[in-house]
Amino acid sequence: MIVEAHGSFRCGRCTQCSKKVSFIEVQDVVRRKEVPLCQRCRGVIKPDVVFFGEMLPLRFMKHVHDIPSADLLIVMGTSLEVYPFAGIIDLVKHTAPRLLINKIAVGQFSDNPRQNDYIYEGDVVKGVLELCSLLQWTNDLTALMQSSDEVYAT
Repeated sequence: MIVEAHGSFRCGRCTQCSKKVSFIEVQDVVRRKEVPLCQRCRGVIKPDVVFFGEMLPLRFMKHVHDIPSADLLIVMGTSLEVYPFAGIIDLVKHTAPRLLINKIAVGQFSDNPRQNDYIYEGDVVKGVLELCSLLQWTNDLTALMQSSDEVYAT
C-alpha cells in the first residue's frame, strides 16, 4: 500500500469548490507561469499537496492504524521533523525493516538507527528506480505509474 502523506502534484483541487483537477488539465497554464483557475467557479487550483501548517489528508489518518502490522516501511523525501508524520517510523514493529530514501539521513535514521534500518542517501527518484531494479519491480513500477496517470487524467 502506498500512502502519500504529503500529497502529490499529479492533481490539484479548487480552493473554493474542492473540484479535483488532473495536472494534465492545468499543465499548460502552469508552464506559462499563470495561476490555474477552476472552470466551475473560477477559484484557484492548488496542487493536492500539504503545505506547512495544513492538516495531513484524511487518507493518511485512515491508514495510520495499518503501520504496526507492516512488514516493511519505506519513507521517502522528508525531513522527519513535523509530527504526526514524523512519528510513523516509531509505529512499525521492531522486526520490520525500515528504509529511508532521502537526500540525507534524517531523524532516527541519523540519530538512533535500528539494526534493520537501511538508508539510501541521494536523489529520491534515482533511489526508487534503483530499488525497483534490484527487486525486479521495474515493470510493476511502470504499470503503477501508467495506471496512476490514467486515474488522474480523468
